[in-house]
Amino acid sequence: MRHLRTSGAALDDPDRLLEDYSAACAQLDEDVAVRLLPSGTFRGRAVGIDESCSLVLESRTGLRERVPVGSLASLEIYSSPDA
Repeated sequence: MRHLRTSGAALDDPDRLLEDYSAACAQLDEDVAVRLLPSGTFRGRAVGIDESCSLVLESRTGLRERVPVGSLASLEIYSSPDA
């Protein structure tokens, strides 16, 4: 019940909800390869979750791409060749 009350209270505070969601994302700060729907791929570092809950990926050149959950077919953690 305590967990439900705490989680329910977070719904009233979007910033806290985003923080809680981001904290639960194990792939953040990892190099990932994502396969997009309907097609396409993107590799980069998972650097965050934005206010629309899209995954924010950063390429080696610093370009940031936002991937909405509905566009994500799969996500795999990989070792960067530069690591």
